Amino acid sequence: MKRCPYCNRILPAEDERGAISQEDLRKFCLERKFVIFAGDRVDEKTAAALLGKSNGTLRNWRGTGRPLPYTRSGAGRGRPYYHLKVLAEFLNRADPE
Repeated sequence: MKRCPYCNRILPAEDERGAISQEDLRKFCLERKFVIFAGDRVDEKTAAALLGKSNGTLRNWRGTGRPLPYTRSGAGRGRPYYHLKVLAEFLNRADPE
């Protein structure tokens, strides 16, 4: 059982292969009433909670080109959003820090 290092909440369960799926993250968000936007996207705060990182860490990663793809709303200048599929893939890889 993996816990968030910041809030101590239980993070989504891993399946038999030890992998976390996009559906697991979606259920986790819905149970905690996190908002999921169209295209299975979540905002920075929710992504940070799912990854067990702070919002500042995600901002630093974006500024230094760390390997966590994101999109921006509007004409590319809006708020950053993260796809649940990308977050699941990231969680299933070795932690970069």
